Amino acid sequence: MAAGSYLLYQLLHCDAEKLPMVAYIIKNSVYLFDKTKQTVSNFGSEEDFVEFLQYLTRCEVKGYIIYDVAEQGREPHVGLPFTEWGMIVVTSPNVNNFKGWKKQNGAMGIVMNCPDESDVKAMCVWKKRNEQGEQNGYWKQVKERMDEVGPILRVIFDGNKFADRETVIDEVINVIDSSNAKHYVGVMSDKLWEAVNPSHKLVQIVRVRKDLPTETYLNSPASRVIANKFMFIYRRKCILWKFLSYSCIPTSFLYLSFWRCQARSRLSVGVL
Repeated sequence: MAAGSYLLYQLLHCDAEKLPMVAYIIKNSVYLFDKTKQTVSNFGSEEDFVEFLQYLTRCEVKGYIIYDVAEQGREPHVGLPFTEWGMIVVTSPNVNNFKGWKKQNGAMGIVMNCPDESDVKAMCVWKKRNEQGEQNGYWKQVKERMDEVGPILRVIFDGNKFADRETVIDEVINVIDSSNAKHYVGVMSDKLWEAVNPSHKLVQIVRVRKDLPTETYLNSPASRVIANKFMFIYRRKCILWKFLSYSCIPTSFLYLSFWRCQARSRLSVGVL
């Protein structure tokens, strides 16, 4: 949902005296925004930036680092952050992206929900604020895309990216078999579920507090259409596997749930 870019925008508009420096790290690029001089520096690597950050720290220059994880399984540099500098790591729930760094720095986890329908509708109104007659039609188009692929902002506001996403979703669903279906057990039961490694193309996370001192999350289908596609394909494969005398994992629960869910016209997701 472009959270890293949103945070960067907000920090760049903070008081320059209180927060003179903002660093944005994504992939192999490090951008350092000097708000007092109104300049941007591009560092070749995280190592180069860490070395320069040592110099800034000695000069008692304060700043904030946004680390946007773009490559799964890659944690932030062990030298980040320094004294006088805060830092946030924007990532999917994949623990390999932050586990060691979080333990080393005593960082706190914060779970963010995807934008809901009212959020997206407000964005549509803002985008077409100077075209009053176009607002309803634009919202209808974006809503249809969101119903198809989920509330992924970078996708539903771009026709080409939306078409690409639809293709990728179908490809991911078609390779699901008895070995990885366990990651999507909740699709069959109409409930939020725990899973370590489901495809982010098919699911979205839902923030859950319960009675825990820290936040956690559960998984939900990214959209009703994705859930229906998944159930249709998996049911067809279950029938084939049964015909071939293979076991359909996770066994009878999923298979029976398929027939129950298939009879429903809509997917209802409970929020804890």
